[in-house]
Amino acid sequence: MIGKFFQFSYLIFFVLLIDGVSAQNYVIQKDHSQIFFKVNYLSYGHVQGQFKSFKGSLDLNDSGIIENLTVKIQSNSLDTGHIQRDGHLRANDFFYTQKYPEIIFTYRKTIKRSGQQYEIEGELQLRGQSRSQRVELNLGPLEKDSWGYPSRFGEFKAQLNRQDYGLSWNKTLSGLNFLVSDEVEVSGIIQLQLTDAQTPTSKHMIPDTPAMRMREKAKRGEAELVTTVTVASQETPAVLVPRSTRPQVNNSQQPAIKTKRPVNQDPWFWVLGLMGFLASIILGAFGKKIIMDYFPEYEEDSLKGYLSDLLTIGFSLIYAIAFWLVGWGD
Repeated sequence: MIGKFFQFSYLIFFVLLIDGVSAQNYVIQKDHSQIFFKVNYLSYGHVQGQFKSFKGSLDLNDSGIIENLTVKIQSNSLDTGHIQRDGHLRANDFFYTQKYPEIIFTYRKTIKRSGQQYEIEGELQLRGQSRSQRVELNLGPLEKDSWGYPSRFGEFKAQLNRQDYGLSWNKTLSGLNFLVSDEVEVSGIIQLQLTDAQTPTSKHMIPDTPAMRMREKAKRGEAELVTTVTVASQETPAVLVPRSTRPQVNNSQQPAIKTKRPVNQDPWFWVLGLMGFLASIILGAFGKKIIMDYFPEYEEDSLKGYLSDLLTIGFSLIYAIAFWLVGWGD
């Protein structure tokens, strides 16, 4: 009985030990990732394209060693910038995307590693064929963006023979040359972010203004906002003071402080803002017209009339409030 108890204890300890060495789970962030392919054409030229739709994940243990890597590519998302050529590549002569919609790479093992430079081996599934494929991968260090979300960037490249996967279409030239080479170069760069800490795409669409940069630096602790102080009828404007040079004062001797945000000084901000305001008015008027057309019994003095007027005013009012808060509001 005691022996079984100790065996069970060892098993629990082993499970906890394995769980303690937890891997970091990353996913591919599409906003800053690209996958390219390139093939020689007429011996000296080349055709280059990319896949626009893909997803993937990567697991790193605490020692920075890859434990898992999977990438899935939508084959019909290929784009070479030429409609007819793309149609041919999606057809049976090449990728046959209707029957084989996905290209999948799955990690098997690491062949060689030097720091964060890897040569890895995996299985590539393409057009119904599975072949062993080697990939060179260089992982960058962990960095945080402006909003505090960590990222790693990985640059990769690989060489494959399209004949191994049944992409055999070609045309002969003079001698023993062919129109398209069999060797295909695949390369790209991927942004990896933790599964539970991904930068929202909407963050990249936020306007960039001096006031916003000031607040971001203060939030990261790189500087502090010194607010407006009124002393003996003299007003000192808000400034950004680096922590290393900010004078040390006794807070108990400081007068009352009033926080005030600086006015946005970028002229383009106001020009684009006014254009957006006009667009909100037009959008509201268009909404009113839709209500008028949808309800044949529409009358200006009826409830529908008041609601349509409220819709027209609402778009402009909401935009004006948002514009004020971003550019000028306290």
